[in-house]
Amino acid sequence: MYSVVLRQSFIRQSAHFRFYITYEIGEQLGLPPVRVAKARGPEKDLPSCAHWPHNVRPTGYYKGAFITPEDQDRASDIEAEADRRATQANLEKERSAALIALAAAVRHFRRVWPDGTDETVANIMPSLDRTDRRRLIAFLRACRDLDIEV
Repeated sequence: MYSVVLRQSFIRQSAHFRFYITYEIGEQLGLPPVRVAKARGPEKDLPSCAHWPHNVRPTGYYKGAFITPEDQDRASDIEAEADRRATQANLEKERSAALIALAAAVRHFRRVWPDGTDETVANIMPSLDRTDRRRLIAFLRACRDLDIEV
């Protein structure tokens, strides 16, 4: 069995195989000529017989059943774009969830901390510097002004 596989692989890349598929089969099927597996000599620009007939068929002949390296690159690009879109969609869902949670926290804050308690709230966090304290108080006042229903 092993010698048969070796022999078939050798014959497949030989000049005899190239001649056979180019002139006896390829002409009947209307396929262009191929070269031997190694790209040498005047025929080096021809497609290799090692990949015959896939590499001489027109694009789309196999209707997606045979994937060329170019198709695989395009598939990778499409996959990457799909991953990017999925990541974007997940980020949008997370943002929506965060906004809903913030709106719920604002409603709760307005109920628990009425007007005039800004300084008390800021004093709960004594480690804040003066600028952050002012920003926090402004944020809390803005929260009281929001009337969001989700």
